[in-house]
Amino acid sequence: MGDEVQIPLTATSLSIYSRTQLNTMNPDNSIYQHLARIGRALASAPRLALLDLLRQGPRTVEAVAREAGLTLANASQHLKVMRQARL
Repeated sequence: MGDEVQIPLTATSLSIYSRTQLNTMNPDNSIYQHLARIGRALASAPRLALLDLLRQGPRTVEAVAREAGLTLANASQHLKVMRQARL
């Protein structure tokens, strides 16, 4: 269990929303949409592996794909989802 990856979560991504937006309990609220994108991006073992690799330092898409055991197309698709979630 000593190899646990800690991903610091901050309010940085939430700071772009006004207090009024945060207090609105509308499921279409953009904050909820953004948090849902983050949740979907983190709900994938390959994406968590990619995050861990990228946490260790910059890599090309080719290197990330090779180290994660993914095809280039598959790694690119996962990275796209992560980018859309601003990860």
